[in-house]
Amino acid sequence: MIDFLGFGKSAKPENFSYNMEDQAGIIEELLSILPVWDIHIAAHSMAGAIALLFKPGTYSHIISFSNIEGNLISEDCGMLSRGITSVPFDEFKSVMYNKQVIEFKDHHQLRFNETNPFAVYNSAKSLVNWSDSSELLNKFRSLGCRKSYFFGEENENMEVLKKIDFAQKYMVSKSGHGMMTENPNEFYSKLAEFINVENN
Repeated sequence: MIDFLGFGKSAKPENFSYNMEDQAGIIEELLSILPVWDIHIAAHSMAGAIALLFKPGTYSHIISFSNIEGNLISEDCGMLSRGITSVPFDEFKSVMYNKQVIEFKDHHQLRFNETNPFAVYNSAKSLVNWSDSSELLNKFRSLGCRKSYFFGEENENMEVLKKIDFAQKYMVSKSGHGMMTENPNEFYSKLAEFINVENN
């Protein structure tokens, strides 16, 4: 598991764009210094968009891609990312960001206290643009590796589910977008099931 630049324990430089394609490039740099492993990608939410922007050469080592409610279409940008980009950056920085730090203080995944307004705002802006472009869905469809799509039971009516008949779908019961922490036993069991299909 990787903390993207600007989030978690990673550095938060002011001169980084925080767009999805540049985040993908940073991950590819990391992979380039590691041994040449066969890779199974399990990418959640924004990470789903980032991983779809890897260069074709990177995908030569990728065996499978598990998209865990990753952004693919416009409808995947909910109130959080669209809400962030609906106001100017100065307003987000001075008003909205501080409210979100308090709101998500005990959230298992949205750790706003471990990032900063610049990283959050520019990431959200890029994520919305990519989601609205239709390119992410096309990239996911065209991947040559095995593909799966995981979604929480609370989101079983998502529009995107009508558009991904080319991937194996897994519903995780008693959960929503944060299925990895809301129902970890079922989520990781199904992820292992998908990854290990070729070995059975």
